[in-house]
Amino acid sequence: MRIEEKHAEIASVLTHPVVITALTFAILDISILESSIKTFMIFITSITFSSVIPMLSIFLWGKLRGVDVDIPDRMERLSMLLTSTASYFAGFFVLYYLGSPSLISSLMLCYTINTLVAVIISMYWKISLHVMTAASAFVAITIALGPIGLVAFLMIPVVAWCRLRIKRHTLGQTVAGALLGIVLTIIELFIFVQIL
Repeated sequence: MRIEEKHAEIASVLTHPVVITALTFAILDISILESSIKTFMIFITSITFSSVIPMLSIFLWGKLRGVDVDIPDRMERLSMLLTSTASYFAGFFVLYYLGSPSLISSLMLCYTINTLVAVIISMYWKISLHVMTAASAFVAITIALGPIGLVAFLMIPVVAWCRLRIKRHTLGQTVAGALLGIVLTIIELFIFVQIL
């Protein structure tokens, strides 16, 4: 393996959707919430349901089925995506019950819907979930931090490059992931932040 592929492989692991969602919720929690026990509960809840539960299920699934944690086969991904969807949806309800700020609970609901959309697409085509997640994160971070959050946009081409370089996706799959992640998340957050 050439050095460039090795770097792309490492970067791909570091930008796995469970890592991106954890970092996104950490950024939102730190930037929006004041220090308190409630803040700690919201932080733990958002990380647990957005990353820990999906990550554990991916690793267990990989061990049981003997597949890579990237789950390259699009049909193999469906069970993991549905598990993640259930975790995000449960996380949304817990966050809502805890009185989480609207942007945080809305983002968890966005991840629920976006993952369901990815499930439907994955039945027919392999979209890049890594890039889709990075794009959703970019939108949420920009809303939370304002113009400085635009720096998060740089995640998208980096993640796409990694996925292309290690030949996990085509250019079309990464572009579709970016566009779908941005468009869905903008629409969903516009609606959910106002009603939650």
